[in-house]
Amino acid sequence: MERLISEGFGCKIIERDSKLFIQYDNGQAASWIVENEVTADEAKKAMLSGNDAYEVILAAQKRGKARKVE
Repeated sequence: MERLISEGFGCKIIERDSKLFIQYDNGQAASWIVENEVTADEAKKAMLSGNDAYEVILAAQKRGKARKVE
C-alpha cells in the first residue's frame, strides 16, 4: 500500500512497504517521474525547502539508479 507523506518543492515523498521514496521529474526532454529510496531524515529534509529537496534528490541519485514510476 502506498501513502503520500508530502508533496511540494517539485517532489513527492511516498511511503510504501515501510520504506520512503522521493519521486521527481527526471528532467529530460521526454520526461517522466522517477523515484529513489530515501531515509527518514532525508525525507524530513526534503520537506523543508526547494534547495533541501534538491540536495536530497542529488544524494539519492548518487546512491542508486532511479526507478521509473508507472
